[in-house]
Amino acid sequence: MRLHTIDPSAILETNDYKVVTLKDHSNDIRSVERKRDGKVFSIGDYVTNGTKMKGHITGFCPMLREDGVISMHVRHTWSGVGMHLDNLQDAVLLPSKYQLGSEVAIRYERFKVDYATVIRVHFANSKEQYDLEIPISTDNVLKTRIYNVDGEILSSYHQ
Repeated sequence: MRLHTIDPSAILETNDYKVVTLKDHSNDIRSVERKRDGKVFSIGDYVTNGTKMKGHITGFCPMLREDGVISMHVRHTWSGVGMHLDNLQDAVLLPSKYQLGSEVAIRYERFKVDYATVIRVHFANSKEQYDLEIPISTDNVLKTRIYNVDGEILSSYHQ
């Protein structure tokens, strides 16, 4: 199905969404209310689509489908693919250095793991500990987990 971009100020309300605010001195949308639950999403909000992908909203784009239905797509920081407003939910931003789904490396003396994914965060006595999932096969299908890894020995994963 093909989608066509439409002028954001042309359709300010449908059965699915309502434009709450436009950016000052422009027709760009700043925030949108999803009617099914009354949830308002705004530029800058930290959101997810329920998968590992999380990011900040960078904009909104109403789209006209070939069948005449208008839907609201959301631009974001985690990929170049627009996400539909219906799929969004708030993402939790933990008060820790690494978030759920963060890709990290482990370095401790002779022990080294080049790539792991944070699957849980624990807070205890002014320190952060992480549960990690680590691929153990070259195709990343087989994985293992290690628990309660001190955050001091982790670093961000860089390819």
